[in-house]
Amino acid sequence: MVASIHPWDLGKLVEGVDPEIATAAKQVTLSSFGAINQQIALNEAPKWKAGEEYWKSMLVECVQRDYLALRKSFDAYRYGEMPAGHLSPLIAVQSLHDPSRALAGKASMYLYHFAPLELAKGGLEACDEVKEHWCNAIYDEMWKYTTSLDRSSILRTYRETPLDHHRHSASMKHGDIFGCGTTISQFMGRRPIPELAQYSVPGLKRFYLAGPFLHSGGAVTLGGRATAMNKQNQKKG
Repeated sequence: MVASIHPWDLGKLVEGVDPEIATAAKQVTLSSFGAINQQIALNEAPKWKAGEEYWKSMLVECVQRDYLALRKSFDAYRYGEMPAGHLSPLIAVQSLHDPSRALAGKASMYLYHFAPLELAKGGLEACDEVKEHWCNAIYDEMWKYTTSLDRSSILRTYRETPLDHHRHSASMKHGDIFGCGTTISQFMGRRPIPELAQYSVPGLKRFYLAGPFLHSGGAVTLGGRATAMNKQNQKKG
């Protein structure tokens, strides 16, 4: 069996887990920030002011030239705030590389931005109240770097906050799309804890773990395929 079970839930959902391992797994910490994700259908693809060589880039991140302010913005996420004066949108225009993602002559775009997991005012549940405001602000910041877009360029949007991620999957506690924090103590051979880092649970046969809280983290191992391949390679070795 391959299961995507958050470390916090392991001892609760799976029988036979060593109590010490279950206790250690419950001590796993979350990331200090989450994400606001937007899938946007556009009238046309963005044309970046930086030059035509960027127009078909796989990813573009719009970052102001203030390294100190960028660092401080991550402190804001930790304290439940969005850094209104220092937004840094990350953009992928999927239709430039896969035309089937959009209607002829149109474009599809993925717009990513960091966000607090818990808002200082209202906690996680308050995300619904500020969702449209911050999604619009992130989009408005992004189009300043283009010569072709504004609000009227939007055809349709699908927007997700940490609260939406939390509702969507038990693997994303409090909206943590990385499953758990990517600190040194929870990385590589220690992710999420050393006892579980080999995609299995000591003492349980033919029971394998998958999910973003395992190496290599994030959405890379959200499904079970990477886990199955890992275990198959171990058998061959």
